[in-house]
Amino acid sequence: CSTALLQPIEAQQPASGASAGGLEVIVVSARRREENLQDVPISIVALNSEALELRGVQQLSDVGLQVPNVVLMGGGATGETSGNFHMRGIPGIATYVDGVWQSSDAGLMTMNVVEVERIEVLRGPQGTLFGKNSTGGAIQYVTKLPANEFGAKVELTGGEYDRLDVVASVDVPLGENLAMKLTGAQLTRDG
Repeated sequence: CSTALLQPIEAQQPASGASAGGLEVIVVSARRREENLQDVPISIVALNSEALELRGVQQLSDVGLQVPNVVLMGGGATGETSGNFHMRGIPGIATYVDGVWQSSDAGLMTMNVVEVERIEVLRGPQGTLFGKNSTGGAIQYVTKLPANEFGAKVELTGGEYDRLDVVASVDVPLGENLAMKLTGAQLTRDG
């Protein structure tokens, strides 16, 4: 027979933005409501704006290079602007921009990542929540909401082949519960 001495152990206080387990809380809307990524029982990869910038993701097609088992290729009748999406080798990927289903994949491959909050990649059949066109999975593109205080941001990018990208956004609060965000971008490149 053995006896163990029990002593109280002081719990460490979690850092701000972290859960009790020490992990950062990542909010996703994979089940059509905002919840912690750790509580979602599906295979999901969420890339927030900092991760997208750090990894150099400039277009939706670049997401396929960052997420395993996801193939986002251009092709079809409209050339590189039209997408051919597969997850785990299964076609039928539904794409959503701010919760709105994109009925056509025309232009999605060249859609630039501008003022994005996060991109969620949901693997596997998502038909229950996202409809019949999501046999292989779903991709959600979520843009940033307007801020509650006035602010502006201008981003300039230059590069080879006379590249000049100008992205500007302005947050305008219109009242206590009303705000507006104006975003404009001009992206040019020869080549």
